Amino acid sequence: MMKRDVHALPVLLVFVLLISLSTAVEVSATTPRHARHLRSTGTSPLTVTFCLSGVKGVGLTMPSSSNYNKARLSYNLRTQAYPAFMVYVKTVNQVSQVVKCANTHGYRVVPRGGGASFEGYSSQSGTVVLDMDIKSFGGITLSKDKKTAMVSAGAQLKDVYTTLWEAGRYVTPGGTVGLVGFSGCALGGCFGFLTRKYGMACDNVVEVQAVLANGKIVRANSAKDADLLWASRGGGGGQYAIITQFKMKVYQQPTGSTATSVSYTWDLNKATAVKGLAWYQNSVQKLPNEYSGAFSVQGDKGGRVTLTGIFLGKTKDQTKAAFAAAGLFAALGHPNKDASYFNTVRSALGYTYVPPAKYFKSKSTMQINKYSAEALDIIADAIIKGQSTLLSVGADVEWQLQLHPLGGAVSKLKPSDTAFPWRSTGVFNSKLRVAWATPSHSKAPLAWLAEIAKQLAPLEDATAYSNYIDEELGEDSGRRYFGTNLNRLRAVKKKYDPKNLFRFPFSVSP
Repeated sequence: MMKRDVHALPVLLVFVLLISLSTAVEVSATTPRHARHLRSTGTSPLTVTFCLSGVKGVGLTMPSSSNYNKARLSYNLRTQAYPAFMVYVKTVNQVSQVVKCANTHGYRVVPRGGGASFEGYSSQSGTVVLDMDIKSFGGITLSKDKKTAMVSAGAQLKDVYTTLWEAGRYVTPGGTVGLVGFSGCALGGCFGFLTRKYGMACDNVVEVQAVLANGKIVRANSAKDADLLWASRGGGGGQYAIITQFKMKVYQQPTGSTATSVSYTWDLNKATAVKGLAWYQNSVQKLPNEYSGAFSVQGDKGGRVTLTGIFLGKTKDQTKAAFAAAGLFAALGHPNKDASYFNTVRSALGYTYVPPAKYFKSKSTMQINKYSAEALDIIADAIIKGQSTLLSVGADVEWQLQLHPLGGAVSKLKPSDTAFPWRSTGVFNSKLRVAWATPSHSKAPLAWLAEIAKQLAPLEDATAYSNYIDEELGEDSGRRYFGTNLNRLRAVKKKYDPKNLFRFPFSVSP
């Protein structure tokens, strides 16, 4: 990404440029709603730009920059934002100085790591976007005692997995999509292929380096600023402080350690969808904790029902035997396609699919209670109905319901041990997602999602997962994301960010 460094410009040219920008970052009446209602109420862009340009070594992109329209884009193309400034930082001291500048001049600061926020909240209109990307802020180092690793905020999941494994077969839990920033994932919980064995990423955070709203740099751990550490373990990112580094527990795998990457596929029909979802929610916890993965009912060209994941320490045949013992094949029959493969743990973790940027929208719950037969019928009918209603819109439309089990190591902690509260043995995440590649195709997919969400609402738990953030939850979002931990999070917010510098729609307020 091209970065604009104002230090390279002569002072006179900078002055002329800033005069021309004095109204360029104002959000007009024609700017999309998502952009308009998030604008900051700061002083003139002229004054804050002079302040930001005084931070040595940062790159600065503004609305007049040639790369602005590319740089401002979110991973979710459905969202559109128009930041006043995008500042590219390399050190925690630069982060501190940028926060002080923004705070002094009345601009909100928005941290951006991987930029994969489901609602585009890592690039907000009228704000100072503080960009900590993999190239400049992505360091990953194993400690001398090899019990922990330091992971910088800009690191992506795929780089964390690769670096730790190459340092001596170490792993730490994270998510499944390689391009996702480790920071945003860990701050909201972060489950994936190692969850039932080692817990979520947030469960393995032992210390964070943070920049507070006043620019102060702190290290939060069990001995100092323990409440900020607690909030940083599943309380959602971008709202209490800017987290710049994580100290993570790591787990060494034995020499020659192996795993099976699981990939079973069945044809999509109502009976298979209903039986598969019922089996997964009722029986997946019978499997050893060495298995973590997902079950999906997928609609696109032809549709399919799939079970994926990683089974640590099992050969392909042993994996199949474990699923047979848990009743999978008795419920669904043997899969039409078995793309499972046996390899090293590193190779298995290498399955970090990096999907192309699309327009998408998701709904999620953290299901404490199992879906009823009525709810499973609604899900299966809606997925299959999409074969006629959504594919007629365009072949680029895809839709799915996906279940991710927690339990295992996740349930060893109490709901109050971290800010992430959903810890009961049988809990699973349920995510509805619809995506499309052509902007004009948005109406039908969004209508499909709204309809199935409406039908399921009275049959689902009133919960949600903050990493699958959903603006439509409105004022109820905090309770749905954090349950009984919400009031404690509000106290943390009041202590560390009383003026609400770090915020987004319906974020935790002081």
